[in-house]
Amino acid sequence: VGQNMQIASLPNSNITVSLWYQRTTSSYTGARTIIANTQANGNIAKMVYTSSTGAVFLGNSTTTAGVPTGFTLNTSVWYHIVYQVASNGDAKLYINGNLVSSITGLPLNTIALIGNRNDGNEPGIGNYDDIKVHNKILSADEISKLYFMPSLIARPALIQVCEGSSALITYHFSGNTGTTYQFKKNGVTLSTDSFLLINNTNLNDTLFEFTVKNTCGFETYTAKVSVAPAGGVGQSLAYSKITSRITATSSFTRYKLFRNGVVIDSSITTGNINFLTTLCGNYVAHYSNTGSANCPAISPVLKINLDTVTLNTKICAGKIYAFGSQQLSSAGTYHRTTTSINGCDSIIKLNLTLANASTASINRVGCGSLVIYGKTYTQTGQYKDTLINAVGCDSIITLNLTINNGGPAINNIVQSTCNNFVLNGKTYTNTGIYRDTLIGTSATGCDSILVLNLTNLKNGSTQNITACKSYVIKGVTITQSGTYRDTLTNMAGCDSIVVYNLNINTVNKTVTKIGNTLTAAATNANYLWINCTTNLPIANANIQSYTPTASGSYKVIITQNGCIDTSACTNVTIINCNLQLTHSVLNPTDTIRCKQVKVNITNGTLPIDLKLTWSTNIIGLSLNITDSTYTFNDACPETYKLVATDNNGCKDSISFTINEPTIGVNDINVNSFSMYPNPANKILIINNLSKESQINIFDITGRIIYAENILTSDTELNIENWKDGIYTVQVITEGKIANQKLVIAK
Repeated sequence: VGQNMQIASLPNSNITVSLWYQRTTSSYTGARTIIANTQANGNIAKMVYTSSTGAVFLGNSTTTAGVPTGFTLNTSVWYHIVYQVASNGDAKLYINGNLVSSITGLPLNTIALIGNRNDGNEPGIGNYDDIKVHNKILSADEISKLYFMPSLIARPALIQVCEGSSALITYHFSGNTGTTYQFKKNGVTLSTDSFLLINNTNLNDTLFEFTVKNTCGFETYTAKVSVAPAGGVGQSLAYSKITSRITATSSFTRYKLFRNGVVIDSSITTGNINFLTTLCGNYVAHYSNTGSANCPAISPVLKINLDTVTLNTKICAGKIYAFGSQQLSSAGTYHRTTTSINGCDSIIKLNLTLANASTASINRVGCGSLVIYGKTYTQTGQYKDTLINAVGCDSIITLNLTINNGGPAINNIVQSTCNNFVLNGKTYTNTGIYRDTLIGTSATGCDSILVLNLTNLKNGSTQNITACKSYVIKGVTITQSGTYRDTLTNMAGCDSIVVYNLNINTVNKTVTKIGNTLTAAATNANYLWINCTTNLPIANANIQSYTPTASGSYKVIITQNGCIDTSACTNVTIINCNLQLTHSVLNPTDTIRCKQVKVNITNGTLPIDLKLTWSTNIIGLSLNITDSTYTFNDACPETYKLVATDNNGCKDSISFTINEPTIGVNDINVNSFSMYPNPANKILIINNLSKESQINIFDITGRIIYAENILTSDTELNIENWKDGIYTVQVITEGKIANQKLVIAK
């Protein structure tokens, strides 16, 4: 039996509920409710429940957690659970015939559900069976007999198998010591275990009897097996080497595709197959239709082999090449077939060619001795050696050698250059002493040794230069930092390359004007403000910003990073600020707690920035308006400060207070409900509500963004997607109104 079973019209006392419960594996990690009443609060509703680890708790009918029993339910094990509550509120909990916990004086609540709470939360995931309700308080002896009495706690459903397969019938019982089992068919005993395995089922294997006995009595049950005929031969599979896909079209509604006995693809919505594979092997499809038995129709075996592999090999003439069991010595094309561990065939194609040995003659003259191919020769004569040529075959070398007496000739060369110097086909660029050997070039046929003493007269230098605005190199004015090169001629007539690492510092001489104030864009600099009319410095005007006291034209001299530059002249016409800010409270004497405040701005240049703050929110609210009036909705009791700044930078500010209204006949006190957290960002909880209440929530413009009728004393709202700002929460109960301010800040 599953969870969430409802028990109707039970009394709230002098009642005993017994059941068998098996805790099952689940991805759900919360508490599991086994027995619950009709209460809405979770802790009050749970009468018997387990924690996420299986620890058992007895509910105490309060908002706090239940009483731990010290008993833990293991997964997949059946337990006998008995819960009873008397008319005086005394409750007891028995597990497997033993009392594990009790509580006195509980409030009497009606038992309503097995395996769930009334609100659907904390489900009692698991298996339930043999549920009994007794309209009295059972004794401990009666509860023990319930536990030890043989009782079926897991009856198998109708077993459906295909002809020729295996079927396993299994029963689970609550019986303990002395319990025996017996399976029969047509009066013949087949098994004395609690299970029966039927191999190679046939169409006659349909009905069996199962009997369980112990000292308390016996029970007999019927087990049924539905054997369906085999499905026959299914649609053949086809494989395309071009698309590498296995395909089949059938009228069945589902299929499974096997490779070497392992399922690699399946569908429960179609019997048409279109599967991509590059693997060899034996492929079989099982087709079936949606129904009770689903015995598959099996396709013929599709065998996919590997493609032919081509090898190109060359051997030396007279050699043998082993190709499988073949010993090859002649050029040609050969084939062999191999089988992998998966039973896949692979055809190997061999293109065999022959390579021949080679011969060569070398005539050399040496001086004293000569090393050729790693061998040292000291006597004139003819020598032969066998090496390996480029194709891997023998190469027979004939050496005609003449050895002369004497030593190498040494030739010293002193040379200077501006660039490179080439000697004996080799190029030299750096100053130094170099040696080279010319084989057999002396008069006696001995080596000549060249010794080159080279001096490169080309030179250069590097200069790191920092300049203001620009720098001139050979008449070229450079304004960007970077690395530059110049080529000169030194005293030796060679190139002398000068590398300039140039750092150009510039001063940002931009000046901005906001209202009557001038501000230089350059930071961390020295400033000197100049009157452009008199071209004279202005006294004490030596910071980044300057506010003239008279209309005129002004500039600034800026010194930064050792550079000096002057801005263009900026005309300033002095603006006299007469901005004035006033406010009025609309309907100040009504009993509505949160008021509308109208703001008027005179002598200001549009647009105008407004910033409203109050004692509990110094960040406040910022607006930009294009009219000289603005109305704030829902200004609840608080002290406010409002600052206005017009387009010329002129400012004015006012402060005002909204007081709590006198409570009228249709009002309730603001503290008649509470909400938290405030400020909030994800979840808002409203509680202390009484009777049926209407909740309305308004944004700063007065637009209603949420409305709901609440029948409980508390509610929880998800505000994660609401924008940051100020909101008004209004609760209406029996015509009475209460308002509170809500701040959402993420």
